[in-house]
Amino acid sequence: TNVGVVRDGNGLTAAIENLLPLAIGNSPLADPAAIGLMIATAALRREESRGGHYRSDFPDFLRSAVSRRRLTFECAIAFATAVSQTSCSASTTRASI
Repeated sequence: TNVGVVRDGNGLTAAIENLLPLAIGNSPLADPAAIGLMIATAALRREESRGGHYRSDFPDFLRSAVSRRRLTFECAIAFATAVSQTSCSASTTRASI
């Protein structure tokens, strides 16, 4: 549900955190998880609503943001790792306050 038609940054971050270990693992789930990770990563990077995919935290279509972007698997893994580490640091900081 985090990577459905209606999305937000928190849900996409949660999806990335759940998919990353599966995508880099060596199980039958690795390939489908890698596809899901790339979708979630691309959706989190796009801070606007586009077509049938609605970002509730970025509801507007931005004509200025119209461009083609290429996302490789390596870039998706690097981005997902950074998002996951940032999220862990933020939750650790919040828990220690």
